[in-house]
Amino acid sequence: VDITGRIIYSNSQGLNFFGYSKEDLESGIHISRLFPDSFGKMIENLKGLKSPEQISSNEYNARKKDGNYVPILTHSFALFHQGRITGYRGVVTDISKHKEYEDQISREKAFLEHLIDSIPEAIAIIDRQGDITSLNKEFTNLFGYTVEEVIGKKIDELIVPEEMINEAISIDSITTERNKVIKQTIRKDKSGRRIQVSLIATNIIINNEIAAYLGIYRDISLERKSQ
Repeated sequence: VDITGRIIYSNSQGLNFFGYSKEDLESGIHISRLFPDSFGKMIENLKGLKSPEQISSNEYNARKKDGNYVPILTHSFALFHQGRITGYRGVVTDISKHKEYEDQISREKAFLEHLIDSIPEAIAIIDRQGDITSLNKEFTNLFGYTVEEVIGKKIDELIVPEEMINEAISIDSITTERNKVIKQTIRKDKSGRRIQVSLIATNIIINNEIAAYLGIYRDISLERKSQ
């Protein structure tokens, strides 16, 4: 691309990708035709290139000749002659599949979060260091903490009564050995009130390794009182 934004060269893959011919290129194609929605941002990014060693890597939505848009990743470099910028060159990568995977992961994550939030038991996901990384609404309802007060904190320090700390540590080790623990025990809420709970603790396995732990807590206080 010259300093006016006119495309002066493209390899055959580039022409085929955007749907243009060599005749179109010779007639003149301005980059604003390919990037009508992000042309201004692209120029701003290119102006930030001040030396031959610099690279500007950016994602844009490009428009093909037929009008269809496609997400791309560009790696752009400035061309210098006698210390002055004479144009720009770049490599364009189609990231359509990558974006599809991202969208699929986002949908699956949203579905999983909705599913966990809809479960009537309190749920917490804990990393291997014992820090809470995720929880559902029922966890905040049962134990009285806000999400901000819980994320990144040690679960044992928040909800395990002082007199039960040794039991909590043993559950962690048993979970590691047996993959799953089902137990009736006592936990405490933010105010210190003791709560009788049914606890299910299990491993989250990724690539045959323990990545995290899942704790499911059900309040059984009323059930125990009625017995």
